[in-house]
Amino acid sequence: SRGFGRQCYAAKECCCFSSASIAPQIEAQGELAGIYWYSIDQPFILIQQSTFSLPFVKPNIKLEKYAGLQNHFEERTNKGKFQRKYRIESDKFLPKGTITIREEGRVVGQAHLCDLSAGEKQDLDCGDDPD
Repeated sequence: SRGFGRQCYAAKECCCFSSASIAPQIEAQGELAGIYWYSIDQPFILIQQSTFSLPFVKPNIKLEKYAGLQNHFEERTNKGKFQRKYRIESDKFLPKGTITIREEGRVVGQAHLCDLSAGEKQDLDCGDDPD
């Protein structure tokens, strides 16, 4: 409809309808027993059937790529494929969720990230390497 089109155009910057011309900002407010809370500096309205992503953590992430191989000792010759694996480390807490890994701008896989404390390392499995 015409009204929906106007809202999308007005919200082009942040995928939501807001009275301000810039996207809302999030600020950490604290942590208690592993529960974190944040504040948003301005109200906003999500447009129907839309997705709105607002970064609330700005970590420095170190991602190390390596290949994994599971091979069991047997008396016969085994064939297998290497698995695409990554070791992730962050300088800030990262909440659990799905992580998308890209190389040179291309998606190479997705993995599940468990809660990751600052300085902790976690291995991510992105499936078999097709090569």
